[in-house]
Amino acid sequence: MAHVIRPIVFAGLMLWARALMAQDVLTLSEAVQDVLTHNRSLKAAQSSVREADAHVRQTRAAYFPRVSFVESWQRGDQPVFVFSSLLASRQFTAANFAIDALNSPEPTGFFHGAIAFDQAIFDGGRTRASVAAANLQRDIASFSADEASASVAVSGVAAYGRVLSAHTALRAAEAAIAAAQEDVTRATSRRDAGTLNEADLLAMTVHLADVRQRRIQAEGDEAVAKAELNRLMGAPIDRDYAVQEHLH
Repeated sequence: MAHVIRPIVFAGLMLWARALMAQDVLTLSEAVQDVLTHNRSLKAAQSSVREADAHVRQTRAAYFPRVSFVESWQRGDQPVFVFSSLLASRQFTAANFAIDALNSPEPTGFFHGAIAFDQAIFDGGRTRASVAAANLQRDIASFSADEASASVAVSGVAAYGRVLSAHTALRAAEAAIAAAQEDVTRATSRRDAGTLNEADLLAMTVHLADVRQRRIQAEGDEAVAKAELNRLMGAPIDRDYAVQEHLH
């Protein structure tokens, strides 16, 4: 009977190995790169750096001259408006002094355009102080982003290590189950032949149940570790992959 079980166990292990080979292999460097590229908390820290950099440019803009252009157009027959519009456009004539023309003028349209040029000459160092403060805020945001990058990278390496450890434990449990199953099969044959008592067979059966429980625990640990690594990488929580067992 034992000679029949061994090929079956071997075939099962081969199928399991092929299933692992069919999975995408995630290397440690790829995992760290994904963490640094797609981690959501790290993106928030990097956004703060961009915001601080934009604020620096905004405060520096106070050094530059400002040119503005304003235009407007009005039309009406209100006497004061017509009088001032004709006068401002230098179209006022002697005929406009007529009483009827002053009291009941014809509707007039008035277009006005103006260009303004502003340049700060002296502000008591206020702009310089604002720029210095903005630069310090940008440096703080940059240091915080660097710290966040290092932190999530370390967390990614630790999570990858937990996945690898759980996967190794799972493989060990699979091998232990195969060995325990063969032991139970041989013990059953010996018990049937009268060369082994029932207590010894029961002990081997209990051992088989124990290693199966270890396998279930290892599967759960691997699933939890992968979910944590997926969260750090910004990937779907149920993304599956194989880890690289030999790190270089």
